[in-house]
Amino acid sequence: MHAEQATLQFADFLRSVEGLSELTVDTYAAEAQRFLRFLAHDRSSGRERRGASGALVGYLVERQAEGAGSLTLAKAISALRAWFRFLEAEAPAPTGGATPSAGAEPPNPAAEVAPPRAPRRISPRSTPAPSPRKR
Repeated sequence: MHAEQATLQFADFLRSVEGLSELTVDTYAAEAQRFLRFLAHDRSSGRERRGASGALVGYLVERQAEGAGSLTLAKAISALRAWFRFLEAEAPAPTGGATPSAGAEPPNPAAEVAPPRAPRRISPRSTPAPSPRKR
């Protein structure tokens, strides 16, 4: 399956199975495309990482190095969790009652990644008003 075809099928999955809004579908599909470009670049440059977990961590580190903030990274993690759910749903079922071996990667490595904490914002109402100056 080519990357473009995969992301179109992913978008359909997000709409029909996950029930997400069109804006979220567009955002998640764009994030999946970006992740696939990252993987292709890694392979072509000889920096292929170990398994999906290693690729995911490498991708998030690169996004952070590019200046992505904690909210952007949290959104990327959510999108990639959905991407791996899609891949798991599309994968053929194992035959013969096969079970994953010890030490095998989880089916959704993004589920294991805790999103970064969003910075706390101080609301204008919670800051004290400046006291008047005496002359």
